[in-house]
This record gives sequence, C-alpha cells and structure tokens, in this order.
Amino acid sequence: MPSAAKEPTRVHGEACLSVFHAGNVQVAVWREAPTVARMQAVWAATRTLNAVHPERTGFLNLIAAGRPQFSAEVREETAAQSRRGLHRRGVAHVILVPGLLGGSVRAFLSTAILLGRPVNPTRVFGAVDEAAGWLAPQLVGTTEPPWTAEAIASLGARCLASAEELATLPAP
Repeated sequence: MPSAAKEPTRVHGEACLSVFHAGNVQVAVWREAPTVARMQAVWAATRTLNAVHPERTGFLNLIAAGRPQFSAEVREETAAQSRRGLHRRGVAHVILVPGLLGGSVRAFLSTAILLGRPVNPTRVFGAVDEAAGWLAPQLVGTTEPPWTAEAIASLGARCLASAEELATLPAP
C-alpha cells in the first residue's frame, strides 16, 4: 500500500494536460497532442521534483487522448529533452490511445527516443500495468517504503481519473 507521501498532488492542470507528483514520481496525463509550451510546463515541474529528489526520479507519461500531430518544434523539443535525461531512474511512456492513432503516437515516441538517445532508461508501453512493472525496479532504493508495480499502477489510475475530471469541467 503506498504511503500518504505517495498520494498524487497536481502541479499543473488544464483540460489537455495534467501533471502530478507523488513522492519521487512524476505523472503526466496528455489529452491532446503536445505543444512546446506544454512540454516546457512538464519540464518545469520536472525541475521542481528533481530539486527535492536529485537523481532519483521516475516519470510515468500517459497519453490518454489526442491526435498524433507533432510539429517540427515538438519533435526537436522531444529529442532534446530525451537527451537531457531529466528523470534519471526511468521514463515509461504509456500509449492509451486505441487503434491507428495510438500506433501513430507509439511510432512517434519510439522514433523520438531512438533519435534522442536518452541517457536514462526509457521505454514505450501499451498499458499502465506493463509500464508500472518495468518502472518499479528502476526506482529501487530511491524511497521508503519502496515503490511497487501495484502502487505505480494505482497512482497512474488515480492520475488518469483526476485528469478526466478536470477535462470534463466546464470552461470558466
């Protein structure tokens, strides 16, 4: 069971992107294709987390919806951030978009990872449970109690639900 310190706190929220911190794990939930400005919001949150947990963070990047439209600037930013390796313990990208759209997103991320040559462990998955099973061992020794695959999967589910709630709120 995750400790109270591992409950997610939203650090950035809008209908198309929510970012959460829980202990030394960052979770992003994307509901639209990224823009450079939104990617930079994610990296700003990453720097904040790294200030508290230097060299010990992991990232669960959940792509829940959106069309696979990636500008040249987004492709360049993705490769640049991949090379920086801001989450030293590991990055798990999870493509939850079904069908051909999901395949397009997966192809983009796989290519960006290949071209970016990340300095940290990085993988692309099709399900949160698979990603959690991979990310938990990457985080061994970074926190007490240790992260388990079940705790990371639960965190992912809670962040997805919270992001969905935010996405369905009426605009102010």
